[in-house]
Amino acid sequence: MTLSEHVRQLLKDRDWSQAQLAQASGLDPSVLSRLLAGERPWKQEHIACVAAALSKTPEDLAKDTETKVDEAGELDAEFAATLTKAHGNLVGETTRLAAELAAANHRVKQQADEHQKLTQRFADLELALEREKRARAAADSEKRATEAREADLFRQVSALKGQHATVAFELQSARQQLAAVQTAHARSTETANRNYAIAKDLEQKLSTAKGVAAVTGFLGLAMVVGNALSDEAPAPRRRRRA
Repeated sequence: MTLSEHVRQLLKDRDWSQAQLAQASGLDPSVLSRLLAGERPWKQEHIACVAAALSKTPEDLAKDTETKVDEAGELDAEFAATLTKAHGNLVGETTRLAAELAAANHRVKQQADEHQKLTQRFADLELALEREKRARAAADSEKRATEAREADLFRQVSALKGQHATVAFELQSARQQLAAVQTAHARSTETANRNYAIAKDLEQKLSTAKGVAAVTGFLGLAMVVGNALSDEAPAPRRRRRA
């Protein structure tokens, strides 16, 4: 069984489409299609991405197939470029989430300050109400005026309670949004760092492969030039005997 046949069987068992596998593995859909059709050879990075998407190790995925996992296999430059582009997109997304996080922090601070002010005002009004109650008991002559002021204070307290409840709800919502943004930011940062490490590793392998190819080509050229010089060199003359 070929690796392509094995992967197609796994997709059938999971009731997955090629598009779902491409999204889960991070491979370009056209590249995955050619791999499964046998029009393109499987490389180490292809096997690693598909295995991760299917919750398997590369060795398990290639087991009992004609394809072997070659740790020193040639690097797919197209795949490395795609991964680098994806990393750039993740960095941009991380920057955007960081900006949203900063804005959310600012909103939470504003809501907290407003909540603190309203709480203080609420406490001040409650204290004023208590003072008015005491003044009413101490001065019967000012009873009617005190009752009017008390009623007004009650209305203000009721209004502030409504505002206090609204601000408390908005503060809770802002905190939930902040927690969601922080979680998304942490996940994006983790994914960006992981993909960056993979990209750097692939870039290093590509650079090493290019260096080896260059050295091999230079040695081959030197051998050809050496053989040519040997063929053109004149044979040594024999000295005549006297």
